[in-house]
Amino acid sequence: MESAKIDACIERLERLYQRMDEEYGRVAGDLEFSCKGCDDNCCDSPFVHHTYIEWIYLIRGIRKMSADNQARLVAASREYLTRINLLRAKGDDPVSMCPLNEGGQCMAYEHRMMICRLHGVPSCINMPAGGKKEFGGCFRCQEIISGKNDFPVLDRTPLLSELAAIERDLLSAAGPKPRVKLSIAEMIIKGEPEL
Repeated sequence: MESAKIDACIERLERLYQRMDEEYGRVAGDLEFSCKGCDDNCCDSPFVHHTYIEWIYLIRGIRKMSADNQARLVAASREYLTRINLLRAKGDDPVSMCPLNEGGQCMAYEHRMMICRLHGVPSCINMPAGGKKEFGGCFRCQEIISGKNDFPVLDRTPLLSELAAIERDLLSAAGPKPRVKLSIAEMIIKGEPEL
């Protein structure tokens, strides 16, 4: 695929990520919500990611790191998958710290995925087939909104719609591709996908 096409989609994704950060900041500010001082860490949630464009953007961010850090990330990703698979085999919750988390900080923060940007605050999604899904946010945010009937909510619908449009445009020239359903660790191990 032409690198100009990928670059144009990445520019759109960067603008979308900026909008996501602004929307998240608005809702978090209105709720007076912050992650600072939280004993929990959402980076141990087993999120699965679904877009080639975010995968490409993440890997390109990782490629800006030193060769040593990149090698450490691949090793940490392999260890992560081993832990997750062992937990699943035992029937336990697959909770394990994301390989990008080092000392409580994301090593690829500027290139983090959509769910990493939006998780935490109350949000909703209007489903294409009708209906609405609502999310109360993380446990700290749920404590803030507990007992309240009126509180700000981040509407993920237009953000997800734009992400889907970017993904469609990216893949329009690539032909049919299998659906992405990977953890960050799997993406790191596989490297940038070929389109």
